Amino acid sequence: MDVYQSRGEAFFQGNVKATRNDMTVQGKTLRMFYDKATKKVVRMTAAGDVVIHWQDRMATCDQATYLINEKQMYLTGKVVMTRGEDRLVCERFYMDSLKEIQSCQGGPGKRVKIKGNIGGISDF
Repeated sequence: MDVYQSRGEAFFQGNVKATRNDMTVQGKTLRMFYDKATKKVVRMTAAGDVVIHWQDRMATCDQATYLINEKQMYLTGKVVMTRGEDRLVCERFYMDSLKEIQSCQGGPGKRVKIKGNIGGISDF
């Protein structure tokens, strides 16, 4: 672990796992950015074979960033999200839990793939 107090940043390397409320994030690396005054974590970025579990969902991707106060999550690179039998595959996924917005995009020459009866992407 490396801590950069002047930047408000901590860097973890190896098989890293972080848990916050109902969310667990695993990856090869994890950067946590914190407010220097309150010492509370405000942003987390995981990279390398990222696996995320939250609520009844699981996602894998190359990189994930979670803005804690804004309740926004950005997943990039080979995103696969599952919930039960339902499955979503894309290159980029964005979720804003406060505004109830979700967006997914395919990469160049790739389409978004959805399998299952999810009744609309907002249910994912």
